[in-house]
Parts: sequence; C-alpha cells; structure tokens
Amino acid sequence: MKLMMRNATSIKVTNARLYVAISNDRESCRVAEIVDGSIKDVILLPGFSCNILLEFRDNLLVSAGNTLYIMSNNGAKPVLRANNENCFGML
Repeated sequence: MKLMMRNATSIKVTNARLYVAISNDRESCRVAEIVDGSIKDVILLPGFSCNILLEFRDNLLVSAGNTLYIMSNNGAKPVLRANNENCFGML
C-alpha cells in the first residue's frame, strides 16, 4: 500500500507509533497518527507551518504558527508564543 500526503511537514516515530504533521491550509494544521495504513486525526491546531519538533516521555513538542505546544494523550497545551510572524523550528 502506498500512502501519499503532499501537505505533510514532519514525521516522528515514538513508542512504535508514527505521527505526522499536516498543514491543512493557511489557517490550521493537524497532527495525525498512521495506524495500519490509515490516518487517524489526533488534534487540530490553529496556525500555519506545523512541525513535530521532538518527542519525550510519550509527549510531542509541536510548533503551529507562532505557538509551541506540548501534545499528550490529553490533548495539546500551549507552552510558549513567539511575537508576530515568528515560528519555532529545529536546526
């Protein structure tokens, strides 16, 4: 089976789970989990330019727009906001 997502911006594997960040449009993005070849949405976040930066202790650090989120089983919680049109990323 071939899976194509042209709007995927980042992928992260954690605890044998495959997560993908997908930019929907210029307003929002989503983080989804790929299970048995199908896409299961985990959370929808406001902001454009969505990236999964890193994982730790069953949590994901996700950048969406100018906000940095910590994502866990309970949803996503904003932890840091940048000014104006700045965004977070990894080097």
